[in-house]
Amino acid sequence: MSLPDVAHDLFHRLAVCGGRGIDTTGTIKLRCLLLAKQINAEAVVDARLMEMNFGSWESRLWADLPRLEVDAWLDDFLNFGPPAGESLRTVSARLFAFIQELDGDEAVIVVTHATILRLLLFWDVDFDPVRLFKEKLSFGEYRSFSLKGLQEVRKPLGLVF
Repeated sequence: MSLPDVAHDLFHRLAVCGGRGIDTTGTIKLRCLLLAKQINAEAVVDARLMEMNFGSWESRLWADLPRLEVDAWLDDFLNFGPPAGESLRTVSARLFAFIQELDGDEAVIVVTHATILRLLLFWDVDFDPVRLFKEKLSFGEYRSFSLKGLQEVRKPLGLVF
């Protein structure tokens, strides 16, 4: 599906849901920004919705990463981040800060990345890293959440920040 097609579909779904006051929030990655601008030319960028920062691992093949670093990350990616990167706890904290600032009465389209979407899907349940990363997501996939429900969760994923 092309960016204009995905944007049209998302815009239509929001209208059907009674969405008003569209605040399209994208991230700095070009593909998200392009999609957000297709939906709403006045889209706002919020760095808190960026994909997990994989630090020195960015743009490298898994096979090329130091095995000891990968093993340490796989053993505890909630608390351990790649060198110069961030942990899942850090990503959750910035997403939590973003959610707390939203107006629960407004419809919002958030164009973001898989890790952020996965965190939202499991926001109010017991944290299960295996389940979190097994969730299949596709480019342009649409998911709907209740902002009020997300904001009422004071310890997302059972975490304390």
